[in-house]
Amino acid sequence: MNNNCVLSINQVSFGKTRYIKPMIKSTPFAELKLGKKINEGIQSSVYNLQGFDSLVVKTNKFDPQSLRWDVNPFTHKLLSSEDNRAVVMEKISGKPLHGKGWVMGDTPFVTVYKNTLREMLSAPEEAYVFYMKKVSELRKNGYQIDSVNPNNVLYDKKNKRFNIVDISKTDSDITQLKLEDFSPFWDGVRLLNIYDKANVVSKYQISKLVKKLMTKILSIGQKHGYHIEVEPFNKYSYQPPAICFFYDKSERLDKCLKDPRFRETYLLRIDD
Repeated sequence: MNNNCVLSINQVSFGKTRYIKPMIKSTPFAELKLGKKINEGIQSSVYNLQGFDSLVVKTNKFDPQSLRWDVNPFTHKLLSSEDNRAVVMEKISGKPLHGKGWVMGDTPFVTVYKNTLREMLSAPEEAYVFYMKKVSELRKNGYQIDSVNPNNVLYDKKNKRFNIVDISKTDSDITQLKLEDFSPFWDGVRLLNIYDKANVVSKYQISKLVKKLMTKILSIGQKHGYHIEVEPFNKYSYQPPAICFFYDKSERLDKCLKDPRFRETYLLRIDD
């Protein structure tokens, strides 16, 4: 295979009356061009790759001539530049959790957030099982997921699965599932800001929706042989909002949020 071209192969199609000859399209790396931006993050953005419907490019500086073959079935990677500032990978189906262009210090609308939680609660059991099996498989093979940015989990409603992107190598020997693996589902990093922004009614609804989602995940995990632990309440002086909600202790957050020192320490700001 030529080291300077990407091959796009149309599948052979057998019909009742005709045979369609397979076609191979060869494109030199130097001629590859970015298409429409489809998502963005702190370190890089994701674009379609012109002429290749099944491929995307994750990059913050696209120099196609620097690309080389770097095939990895775990990370969906096909090509990468030597400095890894451009990666061509398989396009993964699904819609990013909690909206495109996730920004740590940018709090979403409370109504939109609640609707997203309800959508995930309506997702079938098989979608969660697929995610659990995938995370477990990645860990056993020395890979980790990004459990901070919800955009790295894509909900494919049609195929009933939660797909994962932004997968990287790790030296950790932890193989079991952790509660933090599911933090993207309730946007754990921004949850305190979201809760602080909500009115009294929405605060109550958020606490119950998050607890319900956590309970669903724990129940599905237990049913399929995954033991996911929830830390005891009062184990630390400060615990994530999701832990407080799980133990029906949202009043603890309400009290903390009245303390200016707590707000300065734990609430995210746009410059964080």
